[in-house]
Amino acid sequence: MGNGLIFVQIAAYRDAELLPTLRDCVAQAEDASRLRFGLCWQRSAEETLEEFAEDPRMRVYVVAAERSRGACWAREQIQHLYRDEEYTLQLDSHHRFARGWDAELVGMLEGLRERGYAKPLITAYVPIYEPTNDPEGRHKEPLRMRFDGFTVSGPFAVMPETIDNYASLNEPEPARFFSGHFAFTLGEFCREVPYDPQLYFFGEEPSLAIRAYSHGYDLFHPHRVLVWHHYIRNAAPKHWADHRRWHFRNELSMMRFRSLIGEGLRGVHGEASALHPYGLGTVRGLREFERHTGISFELLGATPYTMAALPPPGEDASLSQEEWYATMLLPHEVVVPLDLEELGDSLKESEFVFVGAHSKQDQELCRHDLREEDLEQAIRDGRYVLRFLSAGPPVSWTVWPFVRGDWGTKVTRRIDAEPVTDGAVSPR
Repeated sequence: MGNGLIFVQIAAYRDAELLPTLRDCVAQAEDASRLRFGLCWQRSAEETLEEFAEDPRMRVYVVAAERSRGACWAREQIQHLYRDEEYTLQLDSHHRFARGWDAELVGMLEGLRERGYAKPLITAYVPIYEPTNDPEGRHKEPLRMRFDGFTVSGPFAVMPETIDNYASLNEPEPARFFSGHFAFTLGEFCREVPYDPQLYFFGEEPSLAIRAYSHGYDLFHPHRVLVWHHYIRNAAPKHWADHRRWHFRNELSMMRFRSLIGEGLRGVHGEASALHPYGLGTVRGLREFERHTGISFELLGATPYTMAALPPPGEDASLSQEEWYATMLLPHEVVVPLDLEELGDSLKESEFVFVGAHSKQDQELCRHDLREEDLEQAIRDGRYVLRFLSAGPPVSWTVWPFVRGDWGTKVTRRIDAEPVTDGAVSPR
């Protein structure tokens, strides 16, 4: 029998929401006596923990904000505060909680263990709350994490979407990816999959998804909303805004991630890894992660099943590697000029600008609606770059501003620069 304790990990960087988060976490727990907190408190001089300063449940690593090395470094400091609690919950310092969240999460995890998953990990981008409009502004639908392509620097990107059928679900949904702001699993995760302190921020979640899976953890999205997260934090202090040399740490982070993938593709794991103990585990390899998630680090592609965000695993496991590769949607890049002279004033006056790419059969392969900062940047650059996955190559692009409730001047060109006539596809 385990001890039933939950080690709650919170990395806080100059965050005014830290105290409200701690208060709500304790107040909404069914049994707050089972909670133990590990904090990396990257504080400014005026901050205080108030009523939690002497709380015996708190283990706090205190560091001046100017000496912080970033989010992953902070999370690694927290893992050193782990003291054999049966479970662990990783959060940020800006959250709200549903009543009985602790019992619900333990119930979900133990239900999965009863079904034969030795090491379940429940994780997601959880719904939004707004401190100035809470609890009225809380979103009610649970979210899954959907693949959104590979980045230029190496890590893949994901985006949240609603689990539409959540009301009919009786247990968590199988998942592909890891969220840094909400992850609940067995406490031994803190020792089995330690955070790499040389990661900065970008690359954290892809790295942890791969490494957790390689250590035998099976990922799931919760089918009920138990936690909310504050996403839009424009006025909140950020590490990269305070630390002018953050980009050096970020480049090291990208190099570490690429090394992890390189070792995985070569079958290097465990103590043989140059990254040990921050490399891959020995239970499953990177190739197995690729087949589970439906993404390929070599081809930088994904299967249609994965792009549809259907629960993993997807394609027939009996497919050979070559047959599996043949199912892939592959990456394409289209540079779309934004010609102010050709588009006229409609470009600057637009509510948004449709930028899309199309196939030979006039099928829309990719669509981005540029607004506000993205639109302003694209106008300054004189172009916008579409990056997407598709089964076949794009042959044309379209730019079409939407101005005062109606479509403005439309420009469509073939990628070989020849004009396209009436066959061009309109936005859906």
